[in-house]
Amino acid sequence: MKYFGTDGFRGEANVGLTVEHAYKIGRFVAGITAPTAGPSARVIVGKDTTSLELYVRAALVSGLVASGADAICCT
Repeated sequence: MKYFGTDGFRGEANVGLTVEHAYKIGRFVAGITAPTAGPSARVIVGKDTTSLELYVRAALVSGLVASGADAICCT
């Protein structure tokens, strides 16, 4: 399954894209930015206009923060 599109990651809610996936993506992104940005890497998280945005973004940010990154959420 393809998870990343031209504007972010994609998937059917609770089927191809779950909260667990979003959390793992956050951890992964924090892990790959840390070597170049240092322990307090800053990651900007965009916003989606669907109802999924709330829980997917929360899980993504949780993964980022759990791995030591600073998450900056756009409103």
